[in-house]
Amino acid sequence: LPHPPMRNPPLSSWRAYKDRGKLEFSRGDYASALESYLAALEFGNGDSATATSVAAVVIPASELQVLLSNCVACRLKLHSEDRTLTETERRDMAERAASEARRCVGLNDRWAKGHVRLASAYIAMGGRSNDACNELQRALSLDPSNAVARGMLVRELRR
Repeated sequence: LPHPPMRNPPLSSWRAYKDRGKLEFSRGDYASALESYLAALEFGNGDSATATSVAAVVIPASELQVLLSNCVACRLKLHSEDRTLTETERRDMAERAASEARRCVGLNDRWAKGHVRLASAYIAMGGRSNDACNELQRALSLDPSNAVARGMLVRELRR
């Protein structure tokens, strides 16, 4: 699916897009939040029409992983809550979430939250319970006190 057209005016930095996405997510506007996070990523790649310099703005890896994780969170919320999506669109949303989560983990495989996001995407895809459990176990090996990962793992093992 192509990205939806921008509904908000262009901003001047990837951080501004990230901040706008955070606000939109907190308001439950997951589609707009996703749009803002994707714009931040595009700005950082120099792909944005709003980027004034020819050279790409480099987003630090630690921030890039957060932006990707936030995109995953938005896609998973839309997957589970947007009843206007067709089954094909829902499947595509889950697959894109998994792809972004894999990129996130690829940037930093020691960040437990990235593994939890990937597990969540695998669960949303359906039929990937073993992969989800592996990611949750990895998250718990990195952060044994991660209650979200522990709860998700228990639920998946009970399926």
